[in-house]
Amino acid sequence: MESPIIDVDFLAKETFALSEALKGSHQFDQVDFFNEFEQEEVLESPILEESIVTPKNEDIVDSAPFPTGTGLVFCLDQSVSTFCVRGVQTHNINQTIHDLMCEDENLLKRLKIRDKQDLSNVHYFETKSIEQAEIISEYIINRRFPIHEEMVCNLSDPGFSWWYESNDNGFNVFFKAQSVNRDTDYVRLGPIGDRRIAAKKLAMCESLLKKYFSIAEYSSTEKSFEIRAVNPTDKNYLMFKNIFENGSYHFDFDKTSLCLEHQRLALFLEEIAVVRGFWISIEQLLI
Repeated sequence: MESPIIDVDFLAKETFALSEALKGSHQFDQVDFFNEFEQEEVLESPILEESIVTPKNEDIVDSAPFPTGTGLVFCLDQSVSTFCVRGVQTHNINQTIHDLMCEDENLLKRLKIRDKQDLSNVHYFETKSIEQAEIISEYIINRRFPIHEEMVCNLSDPGFSWWYESNDNGFNVFFKAQSVNRDTDYVRLGPIGDRRIAAKKLAMCESLLKKYFSIAEYSSTEKSFEIRAVNPTDKNYLMFKNIFENGSYHFDFDKTSLCLEHQRLALFLEEIAVVRGFWISIEQLLI
């Protein structure tokens, strides 16, 4: 999914219209815009329960300029060598952006918005559910990462990312870097899941995936995941591959035909895809 840049002038015009439609529930005043506040200490890990923003007004106008579904509103706190994604989970992206423009003190602090110009660094990312936004927050939000991970990590400190290698017949996912040349030999997937949990669940996924395409080789350990397809052009195999390559999830599992364990594994694969998709959007912003 995309994480669009919010145009400040457009946002101001649309927020004024929203404020009028909300019949004065918030007063929009561009002259007395963002107040200064003390800088918060960098959070090293997200607090999920306190990070979910619930809409303050359920009667938001129909012609909302931004998505009205669940997702994240976020911005990048970037230095020369590191970056931190500061964001909030929300049930309504449009309402959260409106609250941000109306000087919601809590949102301003959490996103570290200090003046109007900082709004050009605000983005949003849509998710299918608030649970998906929570998963993204668990692994990425309010954590600081090196921009050039391959330059600061080594074999004794493999870093935070998973790494991907593909060939004509299949692909490998390494939960830790395998060499100092990781940036040239592999594709960085980002911190898209817990390594130990993923190793166990991917091992369990073999029986699920065999329902949809033929598998020649399959292995999942604490170090890596490996798969080889009998037919590497099989549509379902390529859909599975795209979970890791581009964060897309197009499996149309028939839940009525799946046991409870397979339903949970399908949900796990979708979670990997959405975190991978969000990480790709962050990498695009860092370019």
